[in-house]
Amino acid sequence: MNWEVRTMQSKTSFFNPMLFRKNLTRFWPLWGGASILGGLAPLAMLMQLIQNRFQVVLTGPEVADAYYLILTEIVPALCLLYAVLCALVVWSYLYNARSVGLMHTLPLSRRGLFVTNVLSGLAMLLIPFAVTGVLCVLVTAMAGSVAPAALLVTVVCVLGECLFYFSSATLVAFVTGHGAAMVVLYFVFHFLAVGVEFLLRGLGNGFYFGVTSDPVGVSQWLSPTVALLRQVAYREEYREIPVPGRDFVRSELSAVHLENAWIIALYALVGVGLLVLAWLLYCRRRSESAGDVVAVGWMKPVFRYGVALCAGLAGGLALYSIFWSSYQAGSRYEAVPMGICMAIAAVMGFYIASMLLAKSLRIFRATWKGAAGTAVAAAVLCGIAAADVLGVEDRVPQAGEVSSVYLMLDSVNGNFFEEEEIQKIVEAHQGILAEKAVFLSNENRAYQEDEWYKTSFQVDYQLNNGKKLSRSYYIDYHRDDPENPESAIGRLAALAADPAVQRVNLLRDDIDHFTGGEIDCWLPNGRAQSYAAIDAGQAQTLYEAVQRDIEAGHFGKTAFRDEQWAQEVYYGSLNLYYQTTPIAEEDNASYGRAISINLSVHCTETLNTLKKLGILDEDHLLLTYREMDEQNVYDDDSDLPIAQNGTAESVYIPAENVFAERMG
Repeated sequence: MNWEVRTMQSKTSFFNPMLFRKNLTRFWPLWGGASILGGLAPLAMLMQLIQNRFQVVLTGPEVADAYYLILTEIVPALCLLYAVLCALVVWSYLYNARSVGLMHTLPLSRRGLFVTNVLSGLAMLLIPFAVTGVLCVLVTAMAGSVAPAALLVTVVCVLGECLFYFSSATLVAFVTGHGAAMVVLYFVFHFLAVGVEFLLRGLGNGFYFGVTSDPVGVSQWLSPTVALLRQVAYREEYREIPVPGRDFVRSELSAVHLENAWIIALYALVGVGLLVLAWLLYCRRRSESAGDVVAVGWMKPVFRYGVALCAGLAGGLALYSIFWSSYQAGSRYEAVPMGICMAIAAVMGFYIASMLLAKSLRIFRATWKGAAGTAVAAAVLCGIAAADVLGVEDRVPQAGEVSSVYLMLDSVNGNFFEEEEIQKIVEAHQGILAEKAVFLSNENRAYQEDEWYKTSFQVDYQLNNGKKLSRSYYIDYHRDDPENPESAIGRLAALAADPAVQRVNLLRDDIDHFTGGEIDCWLPNGRAQSYAAIDAGQAQTLYEAVQRDIEAGHFGKTAFRDEQWAQEVYYGSLNLYYQTTPIAEEDNASYGRAISINLSVHCTETLNTLKKLGILDEDHLLLTYREMDEQNVYDDDSDLPIAQNGTAESVYIPAENVFAERMG
């Protein structure tokens, strides 16, 4: 007998339509509710159009501006929150032993399960965006424009971001076997780099003199939401249109450009890589790992010691602030107490992670060696930070390495670009670091003793390599320190009065012509405040006088003169109004701006010019803060100068006697 054996060839499917439909119908409240919430915004726009009887007309650039606003400021946060929910529901069977056993016994390969669930999750993620987008297009079309190019760019970018966020959530879903742990690890995955950098900066800032909490640096690229919100932006272009019959122009949005969209494309490619990695983990995932906080064996030590490190940094700072900061001598951290606090917090984090991995409280006997090593590692990390092994505290860039500096010193602030100006700022900075031991020993003396005062010196260096270095110093100094030109405070005082610095501080390079101005002054027969008007020609003359005072070093002389400041500086300010120079020859746009200048008794050129022009006379006088205080020219409630209009009771001030010699 001949036996004929027939075999039925099996067909492997990469996609199961039934499972796809089952996922969508089973979890419809998730994507349906999100679609309803997303549709509220365009419906609100429609209601506004109806209320305005469709008389509001949007231009293409305005619609593009709205699209890019949503794309850059809203979509990343929405994707971050919504993608984890979509991934959690499609992979929820992995977190229950009975469910995962059932799914893996169905006549579906893991490859088919993976592809189908990935497509199901992406569909649930994209449906609300599609519904909201279609409604927005319909509403903007009713308002007059669609902006098809911006719409296409927005759609492609949204697809890229959705792919990345869902891929990252899927990868995390296979790392753990617990639903709650999946959500926690997902957000840790997205913000771990930024969080660790923030904690390390906080630790270093407490040890280093003048070091500030700089913005997030390279770690932002490992925290995609931060990078997307900070780096992907849009730029608006306006054109000025003269208003017929009126002496001004109106601005009209002419174009909108999306910048750094390549970052979204980069993260989309990373998302593809994360999906491949997730597939590799799924192929090797044991069904018995359901319920484990970490389902991948080689990741368990990473989890244990990673939690210990983060706990040591965050918990150490918290314990130190609670139990030791009120006892320390100054504002800087002390190494030994901080090391103890970090060691305790790291050991606590180590044991918490170990309990989660073992799902038991009986872990002390088997893990005490790891705990001891963790404590030593935390103390060593604290010691490295305290010793400033990397030289963070004393780092000052060379002037040739700096493209620009933003300086804040007393009443001086501005951006400096010339190498000569930058060199002076760098030398002043180096002088502060040379005397940092003195400044630290004198900390808080301004609050405790007479003849001691406080000042600040803040610099932001923009380096040629694109990086930024910021320092901020709050210094206590004795009243005699500014008189010593070799001291750090003496150098700061000289810097504040330097003509090159004051030119940047007070002068403007966009002046086309002056239109007028005014100056705060006082009447001699009472405490009524007066404003002396200044015409265009006088404003130009006064601006030239200010320049002469700057070159003579008269401005900035009141810096670091705390005892004399009140009797040398005049209340109020000299305000000069001007029109800006048009940016381009074909652009006739000009803007009205003002210069506000505080005068002192040292500004002789400006004061003499005010008198020669007749702006200051017997009826228009200047008062210093000390003279105002001596004459009691303050309101009891607000502690500010007040003006009497003649209807209320006035107090006579013999200001003629005060100013007789000054006015000649």
